[in-house]
Amino acid sequence: MPDQKGLIVFVNGAVVGFDLISRAAAYEALHPKLVASYMMDALPQKTNGGRKATLDDARAFVKETQSCSEKRYKSTGLGWDYRFEAYTPPAKRRFGYYALPLLWRDDVIGWANAASVNGTL
Repeated sequence: MPDQKGLIVFVNGAVVGFDLISRAAAYEALHPKLVASYMMDALPQKTNGGRKATLDDARAFVKETQSCSEKRYKSTGLGWDYRFEAYTPPAKRRFGYYALPLLWRDDVIGWANAASVNGTL
């Protein structure tokens, strides 16, 4: 799609990935590799009876991420640093092990958090 900068990936109706790139030209170059990577991850997954994700599922995911808060720290270089929760002791984590910021232009608008449950992402 023209000016596309990212994608939300569903497997068996559940979000398994989210990528957002700041520039459409960069995303265009990465898109085939991202799709191939997610396809390889999805191949060994068992199906759940044909549950397919809908546009409403994608909208619900985005809406949920918008309700998250963020904490940023002044970088020693240019810009801002955001804490990667994997390096925070579990008792002190606010968002989870793989909590990553969702960016819109120069703002963090939410968080994506991936988890593995019984070997499924």
